[in-house]
Amino acid sequence: MRHLAYFEALADVDERSTRWAELTAGLFCLKLAAAAARGEAPPARAELVQARHLVGALDADTPLARLLHQVIDAFRLAIEEPGPAGLAPLATRLSAYGLLLQSASDWAPAADVFEVVGELAALCGDGELRLHALQYRGFSLRRAARFAEATQAYEQLQREAERAGSTHYGLEASLSLGKVAIQRGNMPAAERMIREVIDRAEAANARGVVGKALHELSYVAAMREDYVAVLELSYRAFELAEEGIARHERLLHIARAFMLLGHARAARDAALLIASACEVQYTRSLATVLLMEIATVLREETVFERHRRALAVEPLTPDAEAAYLAASGSGLQAFGRRREAHAAFERMLAVAERHRLGEYVVRAEQLLRALEREDAAVADAVAAPVAAPGVLRVARAMSALRDAAGIPG
Repeated sequence: MRHLAYFEALADVDERSTRWAELTAGLFCLKLAAAAARGEAPPARAELVQARHLVGALDADTPLARLLHQVIDAFRLAIEEPGPAGLAPLATRLSAYGLLLQSASDWAPAADVFEVVGELAALCGDGELRLHALQYRGFSLRRAARFAEATQAYEQLQREAERAGSTHYGLEASLSLGKVAIQRGNMPAAERMIREVIDRAEAANARGVVGKALHELSYVAAMREDYVAVLELSYRAFELAEEGIARHERLLHIARAFMLLGHARAARDAALLIASACEVQYTRSLATVLLMEIATVLREETVFERHRRALAVEPLTPDAEAAYLAASGSGLQAFGRRREAHAAFERMLAVAERHRLGEYVVRAEQLLRALEREDAAVADAVAAPVAAPGVLRVARAMSALRDAAGIPG
């Protein structure tokens, strides 16, 4: 059934909700785009009027409403210029809608959108957008835990990248298949695949892909609980990052590795670099959650409360909200505020159940049971810092970067 992801999402929401209106408007526009991708006649005027009416019911100031209005405008351009070339603006704007869904963690609908984008791109003869759509469809499917379909998308991307002579997309597809192996828990296969990508990327002088692959290899090391390797691989990946978004994502991994190695202050240096400069709210929010955890470990209640209050007024994705509530409850418990801690863990459980975040459901239930037993949510005894040379080198580098940025410690 086409667009099943939208129908499944609609089945879980109230018809009077904003979420219902957003999904309905997006689905109607997507169905019109899918018809165009099949080579059918452009939408009739009455269909565009209906689409405009559905989008008009949304808050006009939201990025979603603006994007969907642009999608409808693109249909008008397609009517004025019949044929594949007239569909190019529609494919581009629909791709932007897919990216917006990804930013909201709407993975299954995003996969549906990128499938249509890929069809439109093929019809328009836009090879670059076609490969882009396959990559992002695979990414969305992988994040939705639909691993078999994600594998198919990435394998298709491999084949089409080879035909198009695109080394970049070929490497990205191979790396993404390694990510699927990680998420399926097949660490030996994942490590083998990722190391092969590193060898090929180094031979092609594709530094960006090498950095991404090192970053993924650090996840494999984390599964082995080799946190020194996690830190060293993450730092190598950080040094190869070509733009701010990737640098900040890798800094977050560095900060978490420092925490696991008992270096709370070095973790704080890395997290402060993210919180002060990152433009991606999701990554910035996770860094602030980590700063709450660090303040709890260091028993700095005033600092903890400052970060907690700052995030309380931020719009958070479901997983970020669950992480925030976990850190809030653990900190509140550590500082003797048991009633507030209980409320935070209850909210965490509600968020996790509502959004089907299985890992956080389990974690929230564990935290609530621990609170009832009056166990410490955060261990009183912090592990002794690991003093391996590589760890200390990266710690000094983080401190120097923080000083250079003028951020107080």
